[in-house]
Amino acid sequence: MTFLNPSFLWAFALLLIPLALHLFNLHRPRKVYFTNVRYLQQLETQTKAMRKLREWLVLLCRMFFLAALVMAFARPVLPGEYAESGHGQALHSFYIDNSYSMQRPGVGSDLNLLTQAKEQVTALSHSLNTGGRFQLLSNAFDSREAQIYEADELSEALAAMRFSLYRPALGDVLRRQEKLARKRLPHARAHLFLFSDFQKNSAASLFKYTFQKDIHYHLVPLQAAPVANVSIDSVWLGAPFIQNNSTNTLYFKLRNHSSREVRQLPVQLFLQDRAIAGKSVDLAAGESRTFSVEFSSNESGWLRGRLHIEDTPITFDNDYYFSYNARRRLQVLYLHAGNEPNPYLMAAYNAEPQIQLQHKTFNTLNEDELREVDLLIVETHANMGGTPIERIRRFVEEGGSLALIPAQGAPPAFLSSWGIQLTQAATLPPDSSLQLRAESLNHPFFEGVFSKKTNSTVMPLARPLWICKGGDAILKMQNGEAFLSMYRLQSGKVYVFAAPLQSQYTSLVKHALFVPVLYRMAQTAPQRALLYAYRSNERSLLLPVGVQPAADRPLSLRREQEEWLLTPQLLGKRLRIDLPTESLQAGFYALTYAADTLALVAFNVPAEESDMETVPADSLAALADSLPNVHVYAGNEQQALVQQYRAQFIATPLWKYFIVAALLFLLCETLIIRLWK
Repeated sequence: MTFLNPSFLWAFALLLIPLALHLFNLHRPRKVYFTNVRYLQQLETQTKAMRKLREWLVLLCRMFFLAALVMAFARPVLPGEYAESGHGQALHSFYIDNSYSMQRPGVGSDLNLLTQAKEQVTALSHSLNTGGRFQLLSNAFDSREAQIYEADELSEALAAMRFSLYRPALGDVLRRQEKLARKRLPHARAHLFLFSDFQKNSAASLFKYTFQKDIHYHLVPLQAAPVANVSIDSVWLGAPFIQNNSTNTLYFKLRNHSSREVRQLPVQLFLQDRAIAGKSVDLAAGESRTFSVEFSSNESGWLRGRLHIEDTPITFDNDYYFSYNARRRLQVLYLHAGNEPNPYLMAAYNAEPQIQLQHKTFNTLNEDELREVDLLIVETHANMGGTPIERIRRFVEEGGSLALIPAQGAPPAFLSSWGIQLTQAATLPPDSSLQLRAESLNHPFFEGVFSKKTNSTVMPLARPLWICKGGDAILKMQNGEAFLSMYRLQSGKVYVFAAPLQSQYTSLVKHALFVPVLYRMAQTAPQRALLYAYRSNERSLLLPVGVQPAADRPLSLRREQEEWLLTPQLLGKRLRIDLPTESLQAGFYALTYAADTLALVAFNVPAEESDMETVPADSLAALADSLPNVHVYAGNEQQALVQQYRAQFIATPLWKYFIVAALLFLLCETLIIRLWK
């Protein structure tokens, strides 16, 4: 036991006053004479002994009364294990994990974990009568979290807290708590609380965190009842270019996070809020598996898609949002070497209504023309170089598709700097040629092109000028060399033909395979080969939007009545955008510039939210055992938390008990005087 006002202990000297009055009582008793006192002698002896006992008891009551008052004014306290008896102010900073995994019900309760965390914070704040102040943090990470609350104000802020898509690592949370605590109350004793389900993917950072020695950290793991959950891991298109009025394939990957089998799980595909396809799937326990669903659409422009599964009781990850730009026609730019373009190539593309072909000579290339191009076709020649080549390289590196067709002579020298290995082929005899292998049609490049493929298909012939090494051989010749290869150049693709697309070099130009090859090169262009679907915890995006906003006309991200102004950076044909990650919700956002919609972007719940595996209680206990200022609280009961915290950190005041004792001694004195005659 310690004293907050130990100077009052000098008042114990007041106990000498009743003792002195008792010992030096100047009152003398008056004598009364009786005619015969012989019969009163025994009674007088007994009365004198009882009177002395009565007087001593009264003296003790008075002295105990004064002693109890002195102790009360000295303010004695019974300190907890970590309690501080000084007068310094305390700051209690509460972080509540309001991510969607906190929707799970707690053990033995119908309330979800977020509601239980709110109740525990409310109970703890109202039980602290130490003059402390409170902060409340969530996953929002906004400026309001620096605010200092009283207990009643804290309750109002808790009531307004909602679920958030963004979930930072708990190590980042502690850093933010420390920063805000020292900023607002730098000299206060800081107590940082983490109320969370401590999922492994967010709590792992705690075990590498550097805990400050002058701060107490309180970890409150909320125990969730075991529930099954199936989530949508990812979604992608079988063919990046959506063909109007044709069958398209959407692939999706589902993950079963539970230890039980899931049978006949309903899956539905929505496009523009209309259900257009569906199926039922089975998943084994812990299985991750890819499925597909076919659909068709005749709409163009920016379209909203949503894949939905019927999985309960965890529903926050049942929807996966995506969007894509369904355009009527693909854009192909053909740069030919001579004055006249290749007639076979012109005829093949002009016959396809979904492709818009433009052609011009190589030296007249304008960089602005490349912004909307899906496929760039270039006929090579000996003098290729300079500015056009640099423009073409940037086009490919930023996600473009380039097809190189030999015109004559050796491979251009610039290709070696691109990492493309080409050498000049040996000249074949005039009447000889090499046939393309039929098994080449099994390459993924031709997926979905042919309804039936056989090795007996009559394949075209070729007389190569180049030998392609190190690439992905799409079409191979009988000698094993590649007739059509694909190379990667950063984000883009480079297709290389080994022979000119002329009848004297290859019969491909008159073969049924010619149009599918040209069409697939345009259809699989990387800069268009994507769904605009992202996770809400992504900090930035690179979008194929070739617009540089002016300083006085910023880019904006809009959703219903909400709008965020953005400061993007143009990187070639792509726009880098830093996102307001903490404010995003699942759904669709329009990326606009002035009155134009540049893109429709879809955001989804972070994939790691669906993984309900938590840090074992033993690991948290071991962390607390290794650090004296880290404390772990077990159980979801709010009273248990309050009692455990008070027992360890709150010095129990005892002055009330001494006031009660003083009153009891005063009452005893009164009773003795009045009733003991």
